[in-house]
Amino acid sequence: MQNMMKQAQKLQKQMEKSQTELAATTFTGKSAQDLVVAELTGDKKVVNITFADAVVDPDDVETLQDMTVQALNDALGQIDEATKKSMGAFAGKKEIMELIAPNGPVYQAGTFSGNPISVQAGISTLKQLDNQFYKDLERKGNFLRSNIQSIIDEQGYNITPVGCGSMFQIYFNPAPVYNNDDAHNSDAKRFLRYFRALLKEGVFIPPSQFECNFISSAHSMEDLTQTAEAIEVALEVAFKKKG
Repeated sequence: MQNMMKQAQKLQKQMEKSQTELAATTFTGKSAQDLVVAELTGDKKVVNITFADAVVDPDDVETLQDMTVQALNDALGQIDEATKKSMGAFAGKKEIMELIAPNGPVYQAGTFSGNPISVQAGISTLKQLDNQFYKDLERKGNFLRSNIQSIIDEQGYNITPVGCGSMFQIYFNPAPVYNNDDAHNSDAKRFLRYFRALLKEGVFIPPSQFECNFISSAHSMEDLTQTAEAIEVALEVAFKKKG
């Protein structure tokens, strides 16, 4: 728990430093032939706009407007690219980085890496994280996992519930699941029946036996109680004999 907090705080400081450096940088956007030049800071505040004499024509205001928009969009595009580079990057020791594709076998995908909205959302989330936040998630996770285990024990289902912290999953596998091979010995067809039944009960989980479910701070104890009740119904449907 303490290690997670230290990592979160370190990440927050790094992101704040990147934001400060970005805000202190001026980006210059230009229209065609540099007739309009717009200067913006990294936090997207307009510093200055200059117009060439040739473009200032009272009888052709529309062209001036179009070029101004063009210059502003050029600068905004530069800011977005700089944001992606400064906040969407990751690095490590040479032996680690050489494992990343295309050189190595590890494929890294970051759909939202560096996206300005995602970055701001991430910073806002980090500011709310503290020991109590994680304790509350742990309490909620334990509550739901305990309910799931009770259902399994009472009904005698030969399946394996797993999880820790805010995570939980049910593997339709009688044996403990420690790795990828263990997980792939699960009954995927029965999981699919469970998934569909759970969806009918109003609970949407990832549609794969090999993914994980997460509890958030937005989930109330009432939500988790209803989820446990829905899981009980869905498991009954999954194990119901056809015919």
